[in-house]
Amino acid sequence: MNESNARTRPRWCSRCGARARVIQNPYYGVGLAVHRYLTGCTRCGFVEFLPTAHAPRPESQPIVSAADTPRGARLRGAVRGWVAKSRFSLFLVGALLAVTTGVAALAVTR
Repeated sequence: MNESNARTRPRWCSRCGARARVIQNPYYGVGLAVHRYLTGCTRCGFVEFLPTAHAPRPESQPIVSAADTPRGARLRGAVRGWVAKSRFSLFLVGALLAVTTGVAALAVTR
């Protein structure tokens, strides 16, 4: 299906039958969002994905599976991803650990 044709064709709501407008998916390309466009009903607000054809993957880029990468590289990548997601939580844990250690050291010396 041609994307330009899919966007310009009139759409109707599958729930109430009213006119539906095509809007761009604000989450496209983030996480698992693979649908570029959504249809939104102007009457009832029902939203559904607009099916589009995906471009084929070029053959020049080989697909690398997880089994082809060394275990250490996968582990480092997983740890980096976890640290990137949990950066603020790790900061809070470190700050609380520093404060607790300081209070304990102060209590021992007095």
